[in-house]
Parts: sequence; C-alpha cells; structure tokens
Amino acid sequence: MKRDQMMNRLFQIYPSQQMNTQQTNLPSEIITDVNANAIHLSNGWPIYHAFNSTNLVVVSGVSFAFTGQRHPLLHLNMTFKRGELTGLIGANGSGKTTLMKLLNKEYIPTDGIVLVDGIHWSHFEINTWREQVGFVHGDHEIYKDTILYNIALSHHPDDSKEVVSFCLRTGFSKYFQEFPRSYLTNLGTKGFQLSSGYRQLILLARELFKQPQILLLDEPTMGLDRKMETFVMNLLNNEKQNRIVVISTTQTDLAQKCDHVVLLEKGIVTFAGAPRDRLIAEKLEFDTILGTSTFR
Repeated sequence: MKRDQMMNRLFQIYPSQQMNTQQTNLPSEIITDVNANAIHLSNGWPIYHAFNSTNLVVVSGVSFAFTGQRHPLLHLNMTFKRGELTGLIGANGSGKTTLMKLLNKEYIPTDGIVLVDGIHWSHFEINTWREQVGFVHGDHEIYKDTILYNIALSHHPDDSKEVVSFCLRTGFSKYFQEFPRSYLTNLGTKGFQLSSGYRQLILLARELFKQPQILLLDEPTMGLDRKMETFVMNLLNNEKQNRIVVISTTQTDLAQKCDHVVLLEKGIVTFAGAPRDRLIAEKLEFDTILGTSTFR
C-alpha cells in the first residue's frame, strides 16, 4: 500500500483536515491501533471516549491567531513524551499560554495537526479530552467550600477519603494539614484568604487527583516559596513517569530543571532540545547573566 493511502487510512481525518503526508514527517512510534476505545459513526469516523496510556503527543505545523493578534503561533512543530518534563519558555506574549490553551482544546488550530499516540485529536470528544487533560492556570477558580471539595469537586464521602489518601501519597498532606481545620477548612470567596502559593498547590492537587494522561501547567511555581517550589518540581519529576507533563514559564532556572526545553519567541519555536544542549544552554545562561533569570 502506498504511504499516502496508508497514512490517510490510519488517521481517517475529516475531508477538510486531510493530512498532507508529503509535507508532514511523523515519528514512526506514533503509529498505533486507532480502533481502541472507539465507536464508529455511520460515516465511518471513529469517535474516542477514552485515552490509552498516552505516550506521545505530536504538534505538527500548527498555527493559530486571534484577529489582530500581534504575534500568532506560526508553524509549530514539537513532541511531548511521557517520561519527560517539557518546559515551554519565553517572554510574556511569546505564545506560551495560547499554546497551552490550544493543547487543552480551548482553541482549534487554523493550520496543522495534533496527534495523540497517532490519533488525530478531532476524534476525541471535547468532554473526553478535558477529562484526560489536566490544566493548571492562574485564572482557575478556588470555590467557597472546603479544601476537600476544591480538590475532589465533589462532596461524596468516598471521594473525600480518596483525596486524603492521594494527598498522603503525593506529599500534599504536609501543607494542607497546616490549615486550621485541615482538609475541612472552608475557603473564602475565590480563595482570597489563601496565599498565592497555597492557591497554586490546591489547583495542582485538583488536576493531579483526576489522574490525567496529559498535565499542562502554566507558571507552576508562581507565588511559591523555595520549599514549595522544590516540592512541586520533585512531584512533577515523579509524575512524569505516569503522564505527559508540560510546563510553561518565563523562569530560566526552572527551564534548566526540565528534561526538554522549547524556546518560543513571538509565536515561533527558535530552539528545542535538552537544557544542556549548547545553543539552549547559552541562551539560558546569557539571560541569567543579565540579572533576572527570566525571559522578558
């Protein structure tokens, strides 16, 4: 069978999204059994209601822009792997948060494709996608309820027990037990009485508790003290064995702790590789020498 025919049969994408296999080079490891966890509609298109154990997400030729956006995302190519902590680094306005929201399927690319273990993401229902992707973002809400509810998003006693077990297992317990009534502490409207560090920990615990296959973290150490930051980075390095973990940050010292780094400048990937790679190391080191350890 010819390569074009084989690829189009594998991905079975919508006619308006037919993949140009002449221009898109895909890693061989993404080709998997696309029939798992799927039902087929009358037109033959599979709709997936669950992820397999996700090992690879490929972003190929992806572009996106809002009307009038100064620096849109242009022809992005990158790979996110299970077992690697991937850092997206760039100045404010470089497109990091836009890319994270795109990966959370809040935005749809104007061009290019996103593949999850070889399956085109258009085959996943939006609810399925959101259940399998954890996204921690500063805009997310802290509810006027207990810490237990803010993590489980449920009042069911079994869920509450699971939250306590989860926090003991992952190490969150040493922070949440410090509250006046431990996990039963009621948080005010939008969590205003929380420090930014504790707010960030609760949001991270909420997303990890649902055991996502893909974990997206926008500025995960924002507002954390040094002790909390060390805890979070150690936790993410443990969690990367179980899921794909992607963080976005302006902090060069945080990027140096990642396994793989993608540098974004004005919506374009300028470098990608390990932090120890010469070009990336020089970029990160130069920025640190300038005095702030951040991309501006």
